[in-house]
Amino acid sequence: MFLQVAVPSDDHRCLRFLWREDPEQKIEDHLHARHVFGPKDSPTCAKYALHQVAKDNAKDEENLVKAVQRNFYTDDFLRSVRTTQEAIEIYQKVTKILSKGGFNLTKWITSDDEVKSQIPEADRSKL
Repeated sequence: MFLQVAVPSDDHRCLRFLWREDPEQKIEDHLHARHVFGPKDSPTCAKYALHQVAKDNAKDEENLVKAVQRNFYTDDFLRSVRTTQEAIEIYQKVTKILSKGGFNLTKWITSDDEVKSQIPEADRSKL
């Protein structure tokens, strides 16, 4: 999830690392342009980006924005609904809206065969 969130160019230097293959080589200076796993602020920045993508792309659907804000645990969307149609609708809308910001949701899982038939095989959980 973190690598899907860009870092402003002015802040690339904050994610600097040094690298060399062996002790005889010159040390290379690299800058990350994406958030990485490890820094304390990466989860907060990623979650903020996720929420902002929903706000920017689902302006007329306050319930969808709230679903994104309330139903994610880091990069897992956890939601129970009453009907098959509601599940299909949530899957389609959340996937579409968040893909506009570069968030490709996968590992979908459901016990409903009709809902499962709407999810491409590659995007389903392997469980």
